[in-house]
Amino acid sequence: MLFVLRASASGLIYGYTITDNEVPGAENSEYIAWNEFPCEPPFASMEEAGLRVGDYVGLILSDDGVFSPPPPPAPEYIPIMTVLTFRDRFTLAEKSAIYTIAETDVVMRVIVDDLNTADFVSVDDQHTIDGVDYMIAVNAVDPSRREALLAPALRDNSGLAPS
Repeated sequence: MLFVLRASASGLIYGYTITDNEVPGAENSEYIAWNEFPCEPPFASMEEAGLRVGDYVGLILSDDGVFSPPPPPAPEYIPIMTVLTFRDRFTLAEKSAIYTIAETDVVMRVIVDDLNTADFVSVDDQHTIDGVDYMIAVNAVDPSRREALLAPALRDNSGLAPS
């Protein structure tokens, strides 16, 4: 017997299974017999159900038999990003002020050098936080920009924030 598998809590159709039993194991609300699956047109046979059920995997089936697409995934934010992504958070005026100050301020020069030699930046790292705070302290960056500069980045498909 072919059963369509539907998650009880979410209604997500996540696959199907073929069993030797009319009712697999204890009666399980996640199993919907192929001939009771509420699709239009209904499956004409178990073989047809085996061919067509894949079209429903990933859809949400409500308790009243209505199909809908799953909600989009929530954006995922991560603290690690490329150096270029982090540098792009600064305005041209901020970058100019940082480099101008670095000409005479050794601490600012160290911050710039460290950033320029890094492979990536983590906004959770204390060095990054201290660097941004120093930029604010020497008036290279306005204090109102701190939160935006130290915010996590949206994850892209590569696993890192976009560059």
